[in-house]
Amino acid sequence: MPGVTIGQAVDFLEAEAKKLPAGVSHDFLADARQYVREGNQLPVTFAFALIIIFLVLAAQFESLRDPLIIMISVPMAIVGALIPLFFGSATMNIYTQVGLLTLAGLISKHGILMVEFANELQLKERLDRRSAIEMAPRVRLRPILMTTAAMVAGLLPF
Repeated sequence: MPGVTIGQAVDFLEAEAKKLPAGVSHDFLADARQYVREGNQLPVTFAFALIIIFLVLAAQFESLRDPLIIMISVPMAIVGALIPLFFGSATMNIYTQVGLLTLAGLISKHGILMVEFANELQLKERLDRRSAIEMAPRVRLRPILMTTAAMVAGLLPF
């Protein structure tokens, strides 16, 4: 029904199934079956995704500091994406979960652009760390906005 999440529907049906006589069994189909079998695997999947992203970035930058700087922006973006869920205008389903993982990857990519460009400015332009950090967002804002716009356009169902 509109306005009812799959979790609420499964909980209701489980409560009603307990009222059935002994020997009667029940099973779920489609999305409800997936929900019952897999449960809420988002936190585990998300944690593994963050660990893998961090390890790949650590290998790429040969540092633990730069990936940490990049990964700090991911939780802030996820909190922003969860606001519609909090207010009830969206539900947590498989599409939302895939979207959150995609968002983590996109935000990590944006962080990579910023950190890598700031590192290059420090080496090539001989800028101090603060000046490079201040200049990198100004220069890389347009490519970041273009990448975000392309991803959002790719998600629209035309």
